[in-house]
Amino acid sequence: MLLHGSFGKAVAAIFILLAAISAASAQSRIALVIGNSAYQNARPLVTVAGDAMIVAETMRAAGYDVVEARDVLLNDIGPIIREFLDKVSAAGPEAVAYVYFAGYAAQSQGENFLVPVDARIDSDDDLQYQALRLNDLIREMMSIPAAARLVVLDAARDHGFGRGGPRPVAQGLALMDLPDGMLLASAAAPGALAIDGDGDGDGDGSYSIYTTALVTFKRQLGRDMEQIFKATRVQVNQLTSGRQTPWMASTLTVDLRLFDAPAAAAPPQQVAGIAIPPKGDRVLSKDGMRRLGPDQAYQVVIEEDGLEPYQWFVELYPEHPSAGQIWQIIDQRREAVLWRRTLAQGTRNAYWNYLKRYPSGEHAAEAENLVASLSAPRRPPVTYVPAPEPLPPDYYDEAVGLAEIYPTDNVSPIIEVFEALAPLFIAPPRFRDFGLGPIRRPPPPPQPPFRDPRIGQTTLNVKSNNQGNDNPNKNNHSGVKWTKSPTTSPSGTQTGVRRDPPLPPTGQPGRTPTTIPQSGQPGRTPTTTPIPSTPTPPQPGVRPGTPTATPTVPAVPPTGVRPATPTGARPGLPPTSAPTPNPSVARPAPPPTAAQKPGLPPAHAQPPSRPVAPPQKVAPPPRPAAPPPRPVARPAPPPPRAAPPPPRPVARPAPPPPRPAAPPPRLAPRPACPPGKRC
Repeated sequence: MLLHGSFGKAVAAIFILLAAISAASAQSRIALVIGNSAYQNARPLVTVAGDAMIVAETMRAAGYDVVEARDVLLNDIGPIIREFLDKVSAAGPEAVAYVYFAGYAAQSQGENFLVPVDARIDSDDDLQYQALRLNDLIREMMSIPAAARLVVLDAARDHGFGRGGPRPVAQGLALMDLPDGMLLASAAAPGALAIDGDGDGDGDGSYSIYTTALVTFKRQLGRDMEQIFKATRVQVNQLTSGRQTPWMASTLTVDLRLFDAPAAAAPPQQVAGIAIPPKGDRVLSKDGMRRLGPDQAYQVVIEEDGLEPYQWFVELYPEHPSAGQIWQIIDQRREAVLWRRTLAQGTRNAYWNYLKRYPSGEHAAEAENLVASLSAPRRPPVTYVPAPEPLPPDYYDEAVGLAEIYPTDNVSPIIEVFEALAPLFIAPPRFRDFGLGPIRRPPPPPQPPFRDPRIGQTTLNVKSNNQGNDNPNKNNHSGVKWTKSPTTSPSGTQTGVRRDPPLPPTGQPGRTPTTIPQSGQPGRTPTTTPIPSTPTPPQPGVRPGTPTATPTVPAVPPTGVRPATPTGARPGLPPTSAPTPNPSVARPAPPPTAAQKPGLPPAHAQPPSRPVAPPQKVAPPPRPAAPPPRPVARPAPPPPRAAPPPPRPVARPAPPPPRPAAPPPRLAPRPACPPGKRC
């Protein structure tokens, strides 16, 4: 009996231990899902609430502990991220950290920022005070031991920040490097915008095109994360007829799946009409692409998303209907790469080179302001001859050692600003209109598969060919390596693929690193911020979650929190700790102040109407000059008419008193009797 009881206790202990291990495994996958839609100083977003909801449902079905937040304010984003990071830290070194952000994101000086719903951004300089720097979030994630870290941004939208002012914020997101063990994905390529149905003219939908495609492939069993993002890129490119091509860079050293496929069933090779890309590295060459044929080669170059494969495609298949689209992608990628080089070089000639090559580029205003800070002319002189500037030590990008291509019918001058390599002239695309067709919305994503103990387990297998710093293509998109054509440098040596350097300590030379505070602001007691599960509509003129008392702002501002600014230092921007109750009424205040920045949102800033308004105000005075006599002449007659009535009532009662007073004197002598008579 005792033996039987001991055996039963032992079995029970084993089951308890297995349950504890299973619970610990479930807690090792943490996700942060933020959906910002109710922006107070920018166009509200229609699809974000649905996007965040289906992503959170999918991650929960995959066994992730989800920290969910909606319409996050500037003062709340620090505590929310800290709660997420604390969970990742407690999960241990085998943890998987996943961040999904839907809303507005913006770039300034080569860095990306996530914008809270109460941010007020009138220029690119406001981002560092009104938004969260993405590099700070990545740096905090890298400081915690974990097996994999993923950041997904459905935020490359047309924000319109600072438009119409002297310092507009560039559209799209900036090209950036990643440290080892991370995947970064965006709904659109660097410098490009996403199509999401939020006022883009293609009809409103419940979900954005990018998130719908991403969730559809995430819910497929047995698919690796890199396969998921590659397939998503291909589908979004096809649905938008080449207008939108998502971007992804990966330095993951593990194979990461959301749902494991049953051993007996092979996963489908095609989903939603898209062939699932093969798992692992793919070796590409120009000869290999020639053997693939035009249509298959097009899908392959979209999957791999590299500058050199794109150039190979337009060289091999100039008559393909999508060749014009690839030319446009190459131009956008070249501009993003050149701007990244320009910021890394930071010289007068580097800024002038960009302005010479892209005089109306997305970063033209930013380049003018930066070169002016060097006490140089904002625009290069007419006599300036651009020439490539030397790159910083250990610098690398995908355009290094890659000659530029030009169509044979090119009539614009050749401006060599990348490298001293002879340009290549190839046949122009047959379809100059890029063959853009209608935008097709994908069907709603399928429901997440039922979660049982056999699925939903994250698979972590170390990649033998992508471990540590031994992979020369570690920062190439998707971890793919392709065979680069040998290029002869001016010195006569051949150059090949180079490795990207690790993420610099601050992400920007000369910038002091900042960290996310424990409670959003140093000097404040950490508080638990309630995170609503569903979006709450804001009340007119009141920011939900705004503290009634103004908190004390420290001298050193934390990340994403703007300190109190002295008068005149940054006009028109109230401190974030004391938000303006009604931003729409506060904006018109700056015009009377000479020091106020002229940047206003598109709804208020109308430069053409301002010079016309003064003549309209000056012209009307001659017209009302004539009417004044008329209203004065008309009321003048009434006083004379009203004056006679008072004398009339006074004159009428006056006569009666004299009439009765007169008779007594007349009657007095009549009764007198003459002398000697009796009357």
